[in-house]
Amino acid sequence: AIAAARQAADVKARALAVEVGAAKDELAAAMKLFAQTAAGLEERGAQAAAEADAARVLEVETTVREHNAKYSEMLKQRLAAEEAEHTRADEADAAADRSKSAADSAQAEAEAARRAAAA
Repeated sequence: AIAAARQAADVKARALAVEVGAAKDELAAAMKLFAQTAAGLEERGAQAAAEADAARVLEVETTVREHNAKYSEMLKQRLAAEEAEHTRADEADAAADRSKSAADSAQAEAEAARRAAAA
């Protein structure tokens, strides 16, 4: 009876060992699948982050180019306005010089006429 009980216990222990081994194998397969899935998700996450970073860089570069173009155009307009103002000022100076020259000539003629009349 003891030998039969021992034999039954050995059979049961071997059956349990087989079940534990199968459970370990099943757990190892599940862990491997989990690790592969996690690695895939990490890779996709890193790729998505890199794509988002690239999109942000592109957006910043585009914004900078647009603002630089606007600034450049504003600067061109300002320089053109300043050049026009300088041209107007130069023309006004030239007209003033011509007027002064004409006034000096008229004054000289008047002085000459006074001298001629006094003589």
